[in-house]
Amino acid sequence: MERLTRQQLIQRLCERFQGTLDPTGEVDVRFPGGVIIVAATPEEIPAAVQRLKPLLGYRFLGIHRADLFTASRATVQTKIGLLDENGSTVKAPDVKLR
Repeated sequence: MERLTRQQLIQRLCERFQGTLDPTGEVDVRFPGGVIIVAATPEEIPAAVQRLKPLLGYRFLGIHRADLFTASRATVQTKIGLLDENGSTVKAPDVKLR
């Protein structure tokens, strides 16, 4: 399967979760259940995780399933969930409360 571009991943997750693009740029997608930041390549994962860490509520990292190992390691001991390119939850999130 051909890898989707970052923009294609964002669009697919927007459609899947009936979300909207975030006009502030803080995250990529906002939807009723939380927020998503997309990492289209393994190299983008660490920065995306750092952007998600301070946010409250349900936080997801959108990835390609092929990058699951890298993303899993980067999100250990965080409350960040992982979504693959089809919108399937591959790691459940937990709510971060302050």
